[in-house]
Amino acid sequence: MLEPNFLWVTAGSIFLSLASSAVGTHYFLQKKSLSGDVISHALLPGVVLAFLLFGQKSFTVLFVGSFLSGLLSVVVMQWVLSVTFIKPDVSMAVVLTAFYGFGIVLLTYANKLPLGNQAGLDTFLFGRAAALTPGDVQAYAILALIILGILRIIERPLITISFDSLFAEAAGMNVHAIHNIIVALIISAVVLGVKAVGVVLMSAFIILPPFIARLLVDNYNRMKLIAALSGVFMALVGSTVSYYYSNMPTGPVMVIVGGGILILIIVIKNLRLKIRKYLLQLRSARQIQLEDLLKHLYKLEIEENTRVEINLLISSLLGKKGLFKNKTEVRRTIHRAIDRGMISRKGNLIALTDMGLSEAMRIVRLHRLWEVYQASKLGKRVEAIHASAETIEHIIPKNVEEMLIQELQQPQKDPHGKNIPYDGH
Repeated sequence: MLEPNFLWVTAGSIFLSLASSAVGTHYFLQKKSLSGDVISHALLPGVVLAFLLFGQKSFTVLFVGSFLSGLLSVVVMQWVLSVTFIKPDVSMAVVLTAFYGFGIVLLTYANKLPLGNQAGLDTFLFGRAAALTPGDVQAYAILALIILGILRIIERPLITISFDSLFAEAAGMNVHAIHNIIVALIISAVVLGVKAVGVVLMSAFIILPPFIARLLVDNYNRMKLIAALSGVFMALVGSTVSYYYSNMPTGPVMVIVGGGILILIIVIKNLRLKIRKYLLQLRSARQIQLEDLLKHLYKLEIEENTRVEINLLISSLLGKKGLFKNKTEVRRTIHRAIDRGMISRKGNLIALTDMGLSEAMRIVRLHRLWEVYQASKLGKRVEAIHASAETIEHIIPKNVEEMLIQELQQPQKDPHGKNIPYDGH
């Protein structure tokens, strides 16, 4: 049977994950995730000062102190940006280090006091989820529901602002008020997790779930759902691991789980991208081989009026540098052309079908049109135009072909004196 403490820790972690992932999603969409890290570290002086002033670690006292400290950090960031020329990332770095450094100084001082040493304020650096009490969890639940409820109420204007603040302002939305609300919510969400996760790691709960979700989907509603599920999964795994392995801290394990999921998704997406790229290159290479085969067969069969045997075609194609590596590739391409109905075979003889003839004429036409264009419009020497035409012939779309024909006034011969085949001729 599960111990009550495990259930409290799990429930508290889930409430924390739901609140932080929801508000973190909007901060992520507004490209302000790093602000969550600044606010998280900036809470430390507020926690210690609240304890020093009131001499207790109640959730209410520490929440108020942390909230005010986080709010002050946001105000200072905005003030630094308004009175200096530095960029936002520099402003955030300045505020983070200043507030966190001040918090460490206060923490060191508090720990030297008899009451401070016994209070265990060090746990607010890295958190201690196992120390959550039923009262803490109830407070977590209430605050999480308040955060989620407010987000639901302002969701429509918040989405608009997240994607296009200028449009939202032009549409008459109170962008400044919504911004202040979301700042208050992000501070509240960060404060919510200080006791369980600590000021150092709390930013991970703001950043990781929406980042994971964004890598998987590009739809807002799905992103919101996946971010919430990711946060809950982190909470469940972290709580379970720390329950069965008592020396494993809950907060860091949850962050490791989230980071592991993120890395796994990135690796899988990159692997899929490489596989897709390889398959596209393979498909493109095979299509080029097929077109080269049809073009070569056209020259032998139509222009040279030759009865083409398979072995003759294979040896002829292998004599062309770079087209095919070996006989196996040529035979596979021939079979592929036969399967597509572009080549017919009778014994050892092969010939273009009507479909194959039309495709072969298209490739030959594009090759020779491009040679004409290079010679007449670009002023290239005749002996220097063939190589590029060998590549361009495979990628010219129909509309560009029509433009070339019109621009060149439908030429009948290429610069080498060879006929340019057109449909119907």
